[in-house]
Amino acid sequence: MQRNSSAASSGSSHPKRAEKPANKGAAVAAKGTHGASGTHSNQVEASKVGLQAPSSILNEGLGVSGEHIAEYIYAVEFGWGKDWDGHDKGVDGKWLEGVPRASKLGKLSAGGGPKTRHTQMNNITPFLLATMLLAGSTCSNAGSLPYDAWRLGFSASDYMEVWIETADVVDMKGQVYRRAMSGVSAIQTPENNKGNPKGWPKKSGWGKGKYVTNADLPKKIYVRWQSLVEPQTYQVGIDIAESTREIMCTSEKTYCAATGKWTTGYRKAIAIGLAPGGIVKVWVLGPCLTPLEVMRVKAEVDPRGPYEGKSGGQYDALSEISRMHVKKFGVPYGSW
Repeated sequence: MQRNSSAASSGSSHPKRAEKPANKGAAVAAKGTHGASGTHSNQVEASKVGLQAPSSILNEGLGVSGEHIAEYIYAVEFGWGKDWDGHDKGVDGKWLEGVPRASKLGKLSAGGGPKTRHTQMNNITPFLLATMLLAGSTCSNAGSLPYDAWRLGFSASDYMEVWIETADVVDMKGQVYRRAMSGVSAIQTPENNKGNPKGWPKKSGWGKGKYVTNADLPKKIYVRWQSLVEPQTYQVGIDIAESTREIMCTSEKTYCAATGKWTTGYRKAIAIGLAPGGIVKVWVLGPCLTPLEVMRVKAEVDPRGPYEGKSGGQYDALSEISRMHVKKFGVPYGSW
């Protein structure tokens, strides 16, 4: 749906493949100070991993990063568990050429439930594991990016329309990019109330947005928007954590179902979900890579109202289909 905007929705076009940057040095890997810890409950805190015996590491310790970075890289690069049919199937996967043994390396994750121990990785040293999880990261501080530009996109739940007055970016070099994004977000408004606005999608999309060209990675993103179903005006300053930038700088090898090939890419996009009540959720994602949730914050009400108080309190128009849905079902506060 487009409203008061001639801009076309930006799809998830796949950018060109970037070169894999050099690995971190041994000193950095040993300290574990550049890990993406603290961004999500499933991510690895490298300092803790480096102190554990490899045989005692659980699925919840490796989490998303262990599955998609460690396991895939070691399967492709070194042949660990290469004949395991189902890196994304958990207990439904199977070995195609016999189970791991002394002469055959198993995969890093044993698969299955979160309490399954990784018994196939006894011969990995803690130092090697820390190095592996931190490999490929080079640009989290101000400096050159391993890709041409990063992307900023916005989305809203079904019928919960928003109008983005401005999204301003401050990058790591202190440069300010005014109105890096504005207007409508990505949204669906199915007829006959077939949509479901409750909660966030299981897998975040890229959202409607733009590439922020000639910019370094973001340090802060300021967003002011109108929640049209309430209506209310919100504003928030989103501080992008060092760990989030670290994720955006880390190359990852993954299997791309769309092309049927293995590829190496980056999570070079930030997707921001806007919901009534001023709820904001942030993900980082990339082509063929699993979106990672990195933040949830609550915005404050802008007492000036819409358009910084310059519209006499007049909000942008809510579409008729969304208005009728809200009239019948209300706004599902608390679901985001």
